[in-house]
Amino acid sequence: MKQSILLIISLFSILSSLHIRADTGTKFVEECETLIEQKQFICFKKYAEKGIAEAQYKLSVMYFNGQGIGSDYNQAFYWTKMAAEQGFPRAQFNLFTMYFSGNGTIQDKQQALHWLKIVAEQGFPVAQYSLAQIYRLGEGEQPQDYQKAVFWYQKAAEQNFPEAQHNLALMYLYGQGIKQDKQKAIFWFQKAAQQGDRRSMEALEKL
Repeated sequence: MKQSILLIISLFSILSSLHIRADTGTKFVEECETLIEQKQFICFKKYAEKGIAEAQYKLSVMYFNGQGIGSDYNQAFYWTKMAAEQGFPRAQFNLFTMYFSGNGTIQDKQQALHWLKIVAEQGFPVAQYSLAQIYRLGEGEQPQDYQKAVFWYQKAAEQNFPEAQHNLALMYLYGQGIKQDKQKAIFWFQKAAQQGDRRSMEALEKL
């Protein structure tokens, strides 16, 4: 079960597929997103400088990925932090990943955990799952804590996050952080398998 959290979390390139809901759309987003990359960058920068959190988040992603401008992790971090401090969840999750991996800033795993908890407590399953991984593996200067891992896996699993369902099943199967319960392990393996999780399908075949 040992694996690095850095293999679990992904930076900006896949955030559109993460289970963090999009915040309320605004008129400026539609305006900017109809433009080609360089003009889109200028558009988002204009609104970001006016203090609009979603524009700051979008600008940070463009800096990180080098869209419409050369890649600049320092600027990506700056705008990510600006948006995160205004309570923008996607930016808060990104700030966690940047502090955790040291992209655009000095690596600071305590700050990473601080921002991850903020997002997880808002109910976003990808953050809940990532926090569970940190507790299970004892990553980020955080002592290993199976009970807390189970708690956060459960939160994400109940929101149909298949990776969390699979790992929660493993915790039940091996009695880690919770009383061993094969039937509950099967239940969560089935839940994950129904969403196409191959590891859970293979686990069910062996039980």
